Amino acid sequence: MIKYFFRNKNRVVAGIASFMPILFSYLLFPDFMGDDAYIHVGFIKGLISTGKFSYAGEITYGSTSPLWVIFGFIFSKVFLYPEVSIRILCALFTFFTIYIFYITLLDENINEKIFYASLLSITFNPFFLKWAISGMETTAAMTALLVVYNLNKKELSGLTWLFMGIIFGLSILLRPEFAAFFVLFLLYDYFALPAARKRLFHTAAVCLLIVFAWLYYAYQQFGTMIPNTYAAKAGNGLITLDRNALVRDTKVLIAGNVPEIFLLCILILYVTSSLVKNKNFKFVLKEYFNFIKSNKILLILLWTFGFYIFYILKDVTIISRYSLILVPPIILFSAVTFNFFSQNFTAKTMKIVLVLYLTSIVLSYGYLTFNVVKPSNNNFVQGFQKTYKHIASIIRNESKGNNMSVAVSDVGIIGCYSGARIDDLGGLVDRTRFDFNSDKEYISYKKPDFIILRGEANINNILPSDARYKTIYQKYVPGFSINDPATRLISLYKIIYYNGKN
Repeated sequence: MIKYFFRNKNRVVAGIASFMPILFSYLLFPDFMGDDAYIHVGFIKGLISTGKFSYAGEITYGSTSPLWVIFGFIFSKVFLYPEVSIRILCALFTFFTIYIFYITLLDENINEKIFYASLLSITFNPFFLKWAISGMETTAAMTALLVVYNLNKKELSGLTWLFMGIIFGLSILLRPEFAAFFVLFLLYDYFALPAARKRLFHTAAVCLLIVFAWLYYAYQQFGTMIPNTYAAKAGNGLITLDRNALVRDTKVLIAGNVPEIFLLCILILYVTSSLVKNKNFKFVLKEYFNFIKSNKILLILLWTFGFYIFYILKDVTIISRYSLILVPPIILFSAVTFNFFSQNFTAKTMKIVLVLYLTSIVLSYGYLTFNVVKPSNNNFVQGFQKTYKHIASIIRNESKGNNMSVAVSDVGIIGCYSGARIDDLGGLVDRTRFDFNSDKEYISYKKPDFIILRGEANINNILPSDARYKTIYQKYVPGFSINDPATRLISLYKIIYYNGKN
């Protein structure tokens, strides 16, 4: 089937399909860059100016995606501006994601109608469109996972396993979830492919060599091998299961894969009714499970369940860009399952299920895009993004060339454009935050010149006893995300210390 791809007609189709999300993303979300994207920009600027991983002048292990910073550094040598470089990078990997997904579907020998419906689903996924040119490493991670999956289906040649080790090693430096994906991959192939265990060892050795090389550098550079972000977001014990977290993260899973969940529900009803009406259908179901196992689609399920179970148990907020990495595999699983059972459908049943699937894609993604994602995105850009850039300019003007510092929870834009040292209340780019029990203790020790609050605390409750404050700027802005729509008051305070500072 892969030869079919190289016909000129289908190369054109693949190219057009791969470019469409970039175009739609530019039309719908032209100015969107999350605060984390600006953190990447800050590290890229630090790498350019100092040759080291630093943020706002401070050497710190504040990135769980060091490879993305390195990519941005390389591209910035060509495109000059890091903000432009990472958005171009993001767009390129968006293109690669669709292109490789196209090839993957072809290799599965899927019915042509199911094939194009599946391609339509990923192309118009609202969260994929949101992050397609956002400057984040999300689409690169999607590409990497698809590459690994396709390599794992090839013949077990030495070069294939070597290349897999390289891709996995680099991917772990791109997104930390790949460490768990790698473990599941090793376990799956170890038991499913006993003859390939020696090759599996080679893959693991190459991957670990790359990871340990980075960890050695990190320890030499930062004095630790654990990034600040882990301590900030997932360092509260092995298991911290919370009911609200379960509900919240389940919503993210459903919202990001509405058509596929709807399709799988239809197929489950079909299988259930078939088992009741025809006892011989048990043989078909047995064939399906054997097919899933032999086709390595089972590995996709392990990755998906492992991802959600781990983050839910760790009470980590799964935002859309985290879960996007699994959208192509989930669509692929749904397409393969649909294709398998469609062999037992009548022409009428096939048409009905396909129409229902296509309808769910158009209606659910149309609604989510224009009634949920785009309004929330516009609020973020016009509220948070624009306001924080304005605050950064105020701090720069107030500083008048002096070395000053600002305490803030959202460090991306402020760190990039204020010119001030960052005292990170969230600890993402300042590990010393975790040495203190409260923001007040931390601020009392750091003595920042400015404090930015977004409603998470009252200035009087965190202000040091030897200081007073002056309100420089305040503005109400919409919530920062889909799950956080409540209006917040953004406040910039200048801190005046009784001991003469300022």
